[in-house]
Amino acid sequence: MAEEKEAFVDYESIMEPDSRSTVWVKINKRTGEQEPITLKDHYERAQSIVIHDSVSEKVYHHLLGAKHLLLYSWYVYRFLPIAYSQALSSVEFALKEKAKLENYDFGSKHGFKALFKVAINEGWIRNEDLKFYPQYYKWTSERHAELRELADAHFGKKRHSKPKTQSPETPDYLAILVDWLPMMRNDLAHGSSYLNTTYNEVEICADVVNALFRPKG
Repeated sequence: MAEEKEAFVDYESIMEPDSRSTVWVKINKRTGEQEPITLKDHYERAQSIVIHDSVSEKVYHHLLGAKHLLLYSWYVYRFLPIAYSQALSSVEFALKEKAKLENYDFGSKHGFKALFKVAINEGWIRNEDLKFYPQYYKWTSERHAELRELADAHFGKKRHSKPKTQSPETPDYLAILVDWLPMMRNDLAHGSSYLNTTYNEVEICADVVNALFRPKG
């Protein structure tokens, strides 16, 4: 059965939350009970995604747009994948701006994944520079595998390279990100019904951007 199409929001409902935004809950640490999240909770979570002062002004404002889209998804749930797409584009923008700062000529290596690989090989970004390594490593690797399966099923073929085998002692977070982030950017940029964006995914993008512009020394 075909999914029912959503209607354009009524004028009277512009400032009402999207019903899908209010199904999420938080755990009251004092009582252990579940409570619906509020706009204040949503705002504070979006606000907590940090963009460092060391990030260039152009990249900062590009990523700030993703944070605002994430914030206003409270009212329009379908802003979530747009926020993620903007955040992913911010990573690619940051890679290009970093190359300019380093006077690096990419030549024909101008795709997102190719740029990311150069950044890793040149030492512009390292696992230890990422705030959420290894905190997000397990979540990211599982999420990546899940989304890869969904993408392969949707398109009827395996389109993405398999990340290298990981060492449990020294997991390579960047080996996951260099495959996952370009994959998701491409899927969203070329049209997708994907709606499963989380705060974490936008935060991971901000973490990569911050690491690329980490102060030297």
